Amino acid sequence: MSLVVLALVFAILPLVLTTLVGALLALFVWGIAGSLVFIPQQHRLLTLAPQHANVILALNNSTLYLGIAGGSALGGVIVQVALLNTLGWAGAACALLSLLVLFLSMQVSERAPRLPLTPQEDGAFAVDLAEETALSQREGQK
Repeated sequence: MSLVVLALVFAILPLVLTTLVGALLALFVWGIAGSLVFIPQQHRLLTLAPQHANVILALNNSTLYLGIAGGSALGGVIVQVALLNTLGWAGAACALLSLLVLFLSMQVSERAPRLPLTPQEDGAFAVDLAEETALSQREGQK
């Protein structure tokens, strides 16, 4: 939901930045919606593989920073080749693209079989190969 709000805010930025009140309101909504994207994404990733929480959170943070850097680079290119007021439309397109990627990743994660995990003595988890073989045989029979 917050990605949709971000896309809407980015799309109307060129229109609302003409007044101080409109700009402040748009920037306020942008800040709130932008903050609301990250925590549900972390929760979603942790439910997919809780046994790899440290790695997943580190990769998620890395991709966040990579996205910030990539967005800055893209914004710089757009400012060089187009009008300044097209930045909002480019931001809206990026937000909608990220929403599409989210939906696609949700489809993939729903279709992927869950591997059975067994706890190890050191607190880690390992895939139970006997259960994995039985699971793949059941999947093959369908």
